[in-house]
Amino acid sequence: MRVSDIMTREVVTAPESATLGELAALLLERDVGSVVIVDPAGGDVPVGIVTESDFVPHEHTVPRAFPLARAAKVFDEWVQSSEDLEDAYARWRSRPARDVMSAPVHVIADDAEVWEAAHAMCERRVDHVPVVRDGRLVGIVAKRDLLRHVAATLRAS
Repeated sequence: MRVSDIMTREVVTAPESATLGELAALLLERDVGSVVIVDPAGGDVPVGIVTESDFVPHEHTVPRAFPLARAAKVFDEWVQSSEDLEDAYARWRSRPARDVMSAPVHVIADDAEVWEAAHAMCERRVDHVPVVRDGRLVGIVAKRDLLRHVAATLRAS
């Protein structure tokens, strides 16, 4: 089975200049886990990706080695009050996508095998991979798409 058989065809996209506040609104309005950042000149050439994970603390605020409970405590200490949190998110919301997007974005061809997409996601530790044909964005494959494929395969057997 090919990636084109399981991918989501309607991809939410935005230019590099879109703010994180705008991207957060897109993620919520469209109920998706990522926004593909496209080249403003090319329109449908992916240059980066912003995911839900980009809206939570990362290594620079919470070291990976901390167990979850300690990480939560460190985050609480970093943000001492709701005003501090609001200030931090206000600064974050105004940043352009180009400042935080994962780039270059890892893509997969629409004619690749589904197992190749699953392998790429595991190897790169990503949840969403834009799908291209001749370098142009034609879809996106997410872990949810792989789950649908597995469920359909199990129902068929």
